[in-house]
Amino acid sequence: MICALLLAANLSPECISAPEHRTGIVEVFAFDATGARLPNVRAALYSGKDLVASMNKGLIRVPYGRYRLRVEELGFAFREVELAVLQQELTVRVELKIGTLGCASEPRSISGRISGLTRETEVWVKAVPLRGVGGFETRATPRGFYLLAGLEESDYVVMVVAEKAVLAQQVVSTLNANRQMDFAVLSK
Repeated sequence: MICALLLAANLSPECISAPEHRTGIVEVFAFDATGARLPNVRAALYSGKDLVASMNKGLIRVPYGRYRLRVEELGFAFREVELAVLQQELTVRVELKIGTLGCASEPRSISGRISGLTRETEVWVKAVPLRGVGGFETRATPRGFYLLAGLEESDYVVMVVAEKAVLAQQVVSTLNANRQMDFAVLSK
């Protein structure tokens, strides 16, 4: 449209692009550590310290960009995650912990050994939460030992990875305890 107006006014035939204002809809679901969906979640998106949008139930529409999402539910500790809204619809799953008075719960860990490694390739162990965002990874020692420390109480998919291949995977829960998980892999 701008190009046509410029040409009609006998101005420069060069076109000017108007900036495109894109927005995305963010839908937030919250779960407890057992995977049960929490019904009365409240969520807010912040850009820096400025509140951009909030919701009690439903959806938030915001301009594309990077935000800090804060999710709350009565009786649970709030959770904040970094979020990039770069698509028309974005669904976010967040796991909330039971609220506590006083000290926070002790961080959890998953440790173990990977047997069957025969090559000199770097092997990594990754833990990705089943619900929510984030993840942890550590490099296994040459003898196959690993330790993923500082985890929250949750359920994780733990993967043994070498280069671009997943050598083994297992769902592991850190609810109420640290876990020992050994893997046997076939390595070329």
